[in-house]
Amino acid sequence: MQDGKKTKAQLIAEIAELRRRLAGQPPSENAREPEAAFLRGNDAPEGNRIPGKILRNGDEKPEQAVERYAAKLRAVKERLREAIEERDRAIAAHRKSEEHFREMFSKSPAIGLLIHADSGRIFDGNEAACRFYGYPPEKLRSMNIFDIRALPREEIAAEMRLAREGRCDFALVRHRLASGEMRDVEVHTNPVDLDGAALLHSSIRDVSHRRRTENKLRAANAFLENMLSNVHCLIACLDTDFNLTRVNHAFAETFGHPQQFFTGKSYFEFCSDTRCESIFRQVAATGVPCAVFEDSMCLAQESPVKTAYWDWSLHPVMSENGRAESLVLCMVDRTRHKIAQDELACERDKLTGILEAMQDGVYIIKSDCSIEYLNPVAVREFGPIDGKKCYEYFNDLPQQCDWCTNADTYDGRSTRSIWTCIRNGKTYDVFDTPIRNTDGSVSKLSILHDVTEHRAIQDALRLDEARLQALLELSRMTEETVEEVTGFALQQLVSLTGSESGFLGFLDDSGETFTLHAVAHSSGEECSVSDYPAHSPVAEAGLWQEAWSSRKPLILNDFHSQPPRRCSMMEGHGPLARAMSVPVFSGTRLVGIAAVANKGEDYDLSDLRQLTLLADGMWRFFERRKAEESLKESEKQLRFLSSKLLSVWESERERLAQELHDRIGQTLAAVKFGVENCLNARGRSKVSFMLLSLQGVIPLLQKAMREVRNIYMHLRPTILDDFGVLAAIGWLCRESEKLNPDVRIEQAIRLQEKDVAEPLKIVIFRIVQEALTNMERHSGAGKVWLTAAKKRGEISLSIRDDGQGFDPRDILAADDTERGLGLASMQEQTRQSGGTFTVESSKGEGTLVRATWPACCG
Repeated sequence: MQDGKKTKAQLIAEIAELRRRLAGQPPSENAREPEAAFLRGNDAPEGNRIPGKILRNGDEKPEQAVERYAAKLRAVKERLREAIEERDRAIAAHRKSEEHFREMFSKSPAIGLLIHADSGRIFDGNEAACRFYGYPPEKLRSMNIFDIRALPREEIAAEMRLAREGRCDFALVRHRLASGEMRDVEVHTNPVDLDGAALLHSSIRDVSHRRRTENKLRAANAFLENMLSNVHCLIACLDTDFNLTRVNHAFAETFGHPQQFFTGKSYFEFCSDTRCESIFRQVAATGVPCAVFEDSMCLAQESPVKTAYWDWSLHPVMSENGRAESLVLCMVDRTRHKIAQDELACERDKLTGILEAMQDGVYIIKSDCSIEYLNPVAVREFGPIDGKKCYEYFNDLPQQCDWCTNADTYDGRSTRSIWTCIRNGKTYDVFDTPIRNTDGSVSKLSILHDVTEHRAIQDALRLDEARLQALLELSRMTEETVEEVTGFALQQLVSLTGSESGFLGFLDDSGETFTLHAVAHSSGEECSVSDYPAHSPVAEAGLWQEAWSSRKPLILNDFHSQPPRRCSMMEGHGPLARAMSVPVFSGTRLVGIAAVANKGEDYDLSDLRQLTLLADGMWRFFERRKAEESLKESEKQLRFLSSKLLSVWESERERLAQELHDRIGQTLAAVKFGVENCLNARGRSKVSFMLLSLQGVIPLLQKAMREVRNIYMHLRPTILDDFGVLAAIGWLCRESEKLNPDVRIEQAIRLQEKDVAEPLKIVIFRIVQEALTNMERHSGAGKVWLTAAKKRGEISLSIRDDGQGFDPRDILAADDTERGLGLASMQEQTRQSGGTFTVESSKGEGTLVRATWPACCG
């Protein structure tokens, strides 16, 4: 029996039988057949078989034959023992091989499955299989291959039959994981016998990633093929001898031949440029790619291509040994682009020439805020660029301006804005428009038109319009009080000059008292001065005194740097940073001051002009209103005077007639009787009687002369004509003290006779006369102060008493029948003589009568 021809199962069976015999067990029925065959000689080796005819040979004795067969049996037994030992060794080796196989199977990193070849049930799976499929080993051994393969059962069963027969050892299939995910796998299957079972050993490899990569590669190859077929640039593949191996459709179409025509032909059949050939050789030798732009490549004369300029590049395809094994040529026709670029450069030169000749500043800014171009006007205005960004160059800022319109411009929109440069203080009308560069980027072209003067004119016109509107509003304020008018005017002053606060004040007729009529605030800390109108001496006005002492406007933009004497202010005044004030004149006489303070920037001549014009306009409005009120009052006084005039005339006539009758008439009658007595006694020669009668007449005549003198002194004092107004004032004061011994009159005469014009003397005399008369009749005063002075080109007269005083409004509101002529006559005489007349009085605080005239009056 030859072991090499027996199957593994037969060997296992024989080894098991031999083990029974060695153990002394009876042989199985199946095991007897080989031994019988052996004894029959069927399985004996050649040369050792006993022919049957020997047993039938009559020459040999049976004992010899038995002995010979016994020896033969002993030899068979020895060989059988050796065979059994050899089979034991084979079984041990087989077991060791199985154990090694199992260990390799379970420990293998490759995915492995053992599957029953008939049923498809999974016999075992290694650790890699459990990890890959996501099942525990017990679960995997309970499953069938049909649970994993994504094919119909019939197809899977057919493949398993082929694998068991050794006719199908590889398959590319899809397996399902425990998560439900499908994976592409390669399966290598071989039939195996393990523990007497017919199994299929499947070695599985996950190729999902490779399949995806292959799919992507196929898609990329398809995309590349499609791109090469449809791209407009010319692409050619060359070997290192510069023979064309492949060209794209654009290349073939450009050179006028089918794509197959170029295969195997040298590229330099179509290009005769030796310089280009040397570049090709250098790229092939060094493996360094080369790119040339706008090259005037010389093509063969018979070439149908007439292009003059090309952008072309040559890239080597490197082998594993680092040498170029092929070349890829890419060509782009740039002739039209070059022509357009030249035309664009020409147009840009024209544009640059225009920009250089413009009178406005022009600059171009890139999208990164770098300055690309400045025309000479902009350079003169702002200086050299020195690598600065636009926000650094124009505005001295570290980052892009918040109000910047670059984003709008780069989006393709034109913009227009007004910009004031902090570097030079000028205002520009800025026009921004996008311009497209040759590389496709967008820059901003800006034109700066200097509108500083125009804006200044506009602002001035706007301020003038606002000022005229304010004056118009003032002219319509016919019913408002002085405080309301001054408050409105001051608000307009503060608004027009952009200030935070301001005030309006006026001087009294003496120029010694300052009256604060209105204070306005727009923001900031308010002044604590209150209770308007507020009166204070001019000497305590502090800073504002300088405006009327110098009679010139005052501007202080650096208030804190001024000396302390200049920075002093009236008590309660708010803090100042900048201040401006202007004196207000009525003719040559200083009448008030207008002041504003704390503007956000320095005051300038425009602010001074607005303040001066509005203050003067306001004062003219006051004067006009005062004149209108005076005119109305004059008309009223004239009506009153005219109504009183006849009664005054009649009263004076009656008074004169009464005085002449009562005083002078009776005296003259007595003189008449005395003279008649003397005439009657002349005839009787009674001289002594005549003398006695005439002596009685003399006192009567003297009394008559005194009465006549008193009458005409009241009508027109001769002392005024003989000695002047100063002597006449003194006489009036003495006469008043004689009539009122309890009243003391203090005189302060600080002017000379020559200072008073002749026509003005009688006016001053009548005012003093009427004032003293009113004092005697109504005031009940104990002391009177009379002052006459010449100061600052004015003549002033004031009479003040400490009497009981009165309310001027009561006098003005009284009926004409109840009003006297005293105040009205004094006021009218003063006005007619070119002066101003005021009465200040309150109940219990005395009365002040003041009249002022310019020194030239009369």
